[in-house]
Amino acid sequence: MNRLNGHFKKAFLLPAYLLCAFSSAAQLKIGGESAAIRGDAALELGTTRKGLLLPRVGNAALSASPLDTAANGMLLFNTGTNSLMVKNGSGAAGWKQVADASALDYLWTMAGNANADDTHFLGTAGMQPLIFKTNLSEAMRIDPAGNIGIGTSYPSSRLHVNGSLATNLVIAATDFSVADSNSVIIMNNAADATLTLQSAAANRGRALEIVSYNLGKIIYAGADVKTQTGAGQTVLLPGYSVRIVSDGTDWVVTSRQRNGLPMYLATAPGTEEGEAPRDYDAFVDKGSGLFLTDGITNPANPIPGETAAFSATWQGTGAASFAQLNVNAGKAYFRSGVNSSVAASVWNRFLSIPAASLFSVADDGADNIVFRHSGNNSISFSTGNTVRATITEAGETRLNHAFSLPIAVAGTSPYTATVDDYTIIVTPSGGTGNFVVTLPAASACKGRIYMVKRFDGAFARPVEVGPASGDRIENGVADASFMLDDENLRCYTFQSDGTDRWYVINIQ
Repeated sequence: MNRLNGHFKKAFLLPAYLLCAFSSAAQLKIGGESAAIRGDAALELGTTRKGLLLPRVGNAALSASPLDTAANGMLLFNTGTNSLMVKNGSGAAGWKQVADASALDYLWTMAGNANADDTHFLGTAGMQPLIFKTNLSEAMRIDPAGNIGIGTSYPSSRLHVNGSLATNLVIAATDFSVADSNSVIIMNNAADATLTLQSAAANRGRALEIVSYNLGKIIYAGADVKTQTGAGQTVLLPGYSVRIVSDGTDWVVTSRQRNGLPMYLATAPGTEEGEAPRDYDAFVDKGSGLFLTDGITNPANPIPGETAAFSATWQGTGAASFAQLNVNAGKAYFRSGVNSSVAASVWNRFLSIPAASLFSVADDGADNIVFRHSGNNSISFSTGNTVRATITEAGETRLNHAFSLPIAVAGTSPYTATVDDYTIIVTPSGGTGNFVVTLPAASACKGRIYMVKRFDGAFARPVEVGPASGDRIENGVADASFMLDDENLRCYTFQSDGTDRWYVINIQ
């Protein structure tokens, strides 16, 4: 009984002692040397071989009472994720996983990572985009296809920018050497200046925009510049802008432009421009293009008597034919042909007709030229600014001056009337028998008039006028000749009806 009482006493005294000790010091140490207690710890575990085992709970317990309302700072071990959890927030979402120290090498830190290699990356491991935000708003993304979108959530190309773009701009007034940071170079040089380019081999795919802004030429140095045809280019003339791209060997001109058309002021063909000689025939060899000449002196092979100011040439790649238009001071000329005979092609001058005029010159579809006036007005023909002939609105033709008709002298029989004949004077130069004058086919010259006059002179011979094969004169039979009166100086006028007959319409 005494031993039992002694045990009860000890059992009662130990908690009382611990309670008194904890209450008086507000500190607790379990294990280790009880006499050595840290003053800055409310609870200290003293051991060299054992650890602290935290409460172990599953995922479901975190969202159930009482853990869903646990105080911030509570620690536990989540058996569902095999990780330490700390409460820092409200509800089940307030439980945060404590990072594994071994995973820090795979986290990107604000101060940068010292041991990153090509096995590390910043991105996603699935088919999700990598999104970058500023002020909680998306600024850029890389979609699963690798397209980069800036200002857009749906990039449709390798780089898709929805917004303005800016590039590095430099302005130079004298010699300038291109640097890695340069993209657009404005050469504002009043005198000739040298632009030193970087190595094309070290800048494959890089593009530069070069603007010749002032009066001086730009002389290339440091690397070769080639045109799209492979020709070398050493100078950029004032007023031009070019875009050059490195192909790894040379800087290649991919585009070139200027505010106006190229002007050729060279003292010799091709001296300044180096692209097309100042030669109208040679322009054709350069393919389609527009050319502006200086108007001071003619290029080679000019239009006779003209100093051209503008030339346009059309030629398809590899084509054998060409067309060329030249516009001079108030005049326009055109020629076309094959490339092998440019010099032999003929210049044709355009007819000048005011745009508001109702008059036109057209083709009737059968290669016939037609003069048309769509209004109720006459058409006049003039020389020296004086009207010589007029076709009235009613179709009447008026001649304001005397006119002449062709005359032919037939001295040898037989004589065949030509299209250039009108009056035929029969004057035999010898011989005997009938002198024969043959008319052309009536069907080929409707309305045509021939006047045949007999003039015997020293040799008097009868004159007969014969129709073409199958034709007739007056009511005669086919192929029968018509005999002129024997009386000297008598003149007969014949006119075709356009079928197979000639009529005698006058005898004088």
